[in-house]
Amino acid sequence: MAICSTVRRALETWAPAAGQLGAVVPVRFDERVYAAEPEDLLEVMSEVPDEGRTLLLVDHNPGLADLAVRLAREAVDGADAKAIECLPEQFPTSAIAVLACPGPWQPLAPGSARLTDFAVPRGAAR
Repeated sequence: MAICSTVRRALETWAPAAGQLGAVVPVRFDERVYAAEPEDLLEVMSEVPDEGRTLLLVDHNPGLADLAVRLAREAVDGADAKAIECLPEQFPTSAIAVLACPGPWQPLAPGSARLTDFAVPRGAAR
């Protein structure tokens, strides 16, 4: 599932991304995510049905970078620990952070996910 901000820039990001996913992905356009604080984003994410195992959040900074940092207190391996430290300063437009969560969306809380990848498609990764 995808949750996408209703702001034009997010919609313009979602359209080509959706075409590259290789499957039809249900999307919810949600005005609450624009300029949302991490706590508000967590609330929106908690509404995702438990059977939804993958979630793509198309949103804006600083809320999105702050959410990634709060969720990913631990990296998959030591090499990715630096990526977590860099997220707040180096999370530009088009960046993507991939986080792994251990269970359903509702109990998601700070420190409950692990950073598995971080990249900036239009430029250098990490």
